[in-house]
Amino acid sequence: MKLYLSSTFSDLENERRAVKDVLGGQYAVVESYEADPRPLWQSCVADVATCTIYVDIVGLRYGFVPPGQRKWITELEFDAALAASLPCFVFVRDAEAIPASRTDLYTKDNDPALIEAFRARLSSGASDIPRPARFTTADDLKVKVLSALPRQPSPAPAERIVEPPPPPKPGAAPPRTELQKLLESYQRQNWPTLSTQQSFTRTKVPSGITASPSAESVFDLARTAPVERLLVATRRFFLDRGSRAWANSSPTDAIVYSAIVRIALVAAERYFEAPCQAEAQARNDHDPMLSRNRLVATIEAAIRLGFGLCHSPGKDEAENVFSLVHPIPEPGMRDEGGLAPSRSELRATLQRRSVDVDRKLGAGYLRELIRELEEDQGTALVVTSNATGRFASGERRAELQAYLRGDFGVRSFFRQPSDGEVPGWLKAIESDLRETFEPILQPASPPDRANEDRAGESDPQASGPPQ
Repeated sequence: MKLYLSSTFSDLENERRAVKDVLGGQYAVVESYEADPRPLWQSCVADVATCTIYVDIVGLRYGFVPPGQRKWITELEFDAALAASLPCFVFVRDAEAIPASRTDLYTKDNDPALIEAFRARLSSGASDIPRPARFTTADDLKVKVLSALPRQPSPAPAERIVEPPPPPKPGAAPPRTELQKLLESYQRQNWPTLSTQQSFTRTKVPSGITASPSAESVFDLARTAPVERLLVATRRFFLDRGSRAWANSSPTDAIVYSAIVRIALVAAERYFEAPCQAEAQARNDHDPMLSRNRLVATIEAAIRLGFGLCHSPGKDEAENVFSLVHPIPEPGMRDEGGLAPSRSELRATLQRRSVDVDRKLGAGYLRELIRELEEDQGTALVVTSNATGRFASGERRAELQAYLRGDFGVRSFFRQPSDGEVPGWLKAIESDLRETFEPILQPASPPDRANEDRAGESDPQASGPPQ
């Protein structure tokens, strides 16, 4: 679905970027910056007619008035959208929130009365004028855009814009998945240790490798050997050593055990390759995973959404996957049912601790903490929650995903409700993966799991005031 984004540019550059950040994955954003033989205003108006939704951001600058015209380009675009009966979403920045340097009163580019007249037109309540929303900052605009667009009945649901991958060069290997990249880098980093450990070189997991295995041959085996053979061998490897072997291992043995688990994960993702490719075309990123099992759903999400998994001994949830327990509204959104967690909540989630609403971190500081955590893990951070309670709504799941990804670069996925339907093709895969990994990855204690399973169902007021 094509969306036309209209505004003056130099004074609203951050706001334009904010809209593209939160909507770029759902809409093809049109801005009329391509070369065109027509005058600028004509190409802009023509581009509006090719779109299905119109978004206008208004500050305190009137902008360029083309020769021979009586209105500025943004107003010409607005009139064209009305004439084409497009769904129009207008966002007006509060005058008190606009720096003086970004106003016509300061720059003298145009008579300030012109932009004031246009703002008055937008707030007139006339039957042909869409009701505008007011905002103060770029972050506030993101929330208002996400709240407005999905609730409108007129436009069709946003189409996912999927760029097809470039065709592979003849003879070239297929691109690495994130799980494959983690295995490859881990083996190269630890090969001096792995190559000297008979518990690794002579185990049944890399069966079929020559007498002198290399990091490359083991990596190729994980990508090509029969999946069932690798999974059964992995299960036997850990059962022979006892259920707590990895948790109680020496540093050297821990390197071996971690390598074996990474090999098994790369094999396991091949179970999902064809089904997930088909599902990706039919499902949105915010749709719940198909599996009801926590571990299998995480592997499914890693493949479907493209992130890695870093497991540690004695933990059934990957180190880079965090369960969101008590989402609370963002500032200004309490009465509107906002779903984005406060920075305090996100910080607590990523540190696996209770929420401290008195600890208020700046957004930039939190983004830097997230970047540091991702460097430590070597892969993206991921937040997960149950698709229950408030998150039973696809609209609210999409809003939370856009907020986390747009503001902090954190990915997210949702787990299937306990009564959700599991497709037939997945049931055998679930059984195979549970049989393989459950003896290896010990679950958390029941109280912790009970708290996490209530994720998404908590009262938004229960965690304290928004930050």
